[in-house]
Amino acid sequence: MQNLVRQLSDPLPPIGKLVAVPDLPPNYIEQRDRLANLRDMLLADLRKPVVVTGDAGRVGLQGMGGIGKSVLACALARRPEIRRAFRTGSCG
Repeated sequence: MQNLVRQLSDPLPPIGKLVAVPDLPPNYIEQRDRLANLRDMLLADLRKPVVVTGDAGRVGLQGMGGIGKSVLACALARRPEIRRAFRTGSCG
């Protein structure tokens, strides 16, 4: 119980600044399931690290033009948990 109280009283890490992330469009409708799936893929190595030799893992969005890949990426970049995980504005 004391450990839980200590963990809950620890301050959250600071949120990183947004660098070159465009504003979301005025008619933006959040796609919670897609954001959650993408967030989970992006944060997988931070939450459950696995030692693997070779290149670092990458997460990308792929699809035909105009379907909202960039808007989804901007929405993800604005999420507090992503900004805390990548405070410098990059994954490297």
